[in-house]
Amino acid sequence: MNTDMSVAPEIALLAAPLPRTHGRTIGAMAAEVRALASRPERWWGRATFSEGRSARIDLDFPGCWLVVLSPGDEGLACDCEVMTVVAGAVTEESVADGGGVITTLLPGRIRVHGQGQVHQIRAGEDGYAVTLHAGGSASRLMRNHHLG
Repeated sequence: MNTDMSVAPEIALLAAPLPRTHGRTIGAMAAEVRALASRPERWWGRATFSEGRSARIDLDFPGCWLVVLSPGDEGLACDCEVMTVVAGAVTEESVADGGGVITTLLPGRIRVHGQGQVHQIRAGEDGYAVTLHAGGSASRLMRNHHLG
């Protein structure tokens, strides 16, 4: 019997381990952020709304933080690997191979950036915006810590 090995390179790529960031995969961080977003009672009380000033707020979940973006503020630079918008709209500016890219992010989607991609986020409309983040240089290793 002849074995068709023409797909071996593709199978090898699929079998390769996912990149890890600070001991966690990007997929694991995305799942953590989604689980955290689905339980606002565990973090919403930490949100502070300051007129004209956006704020990053560390959470009790290692490697995760909350950002409250104030309307009209220049926003914040962020180096997270994963984020989601939980309230309002966010304008994100990042640098890609072709130059600067501006994207409007709406609630309910997980945004994956990967390691080391710094981006600027700001409130995208006239109101406040709230985002959850994981990873980045401020990330601490998350072991045996359940979000859900």
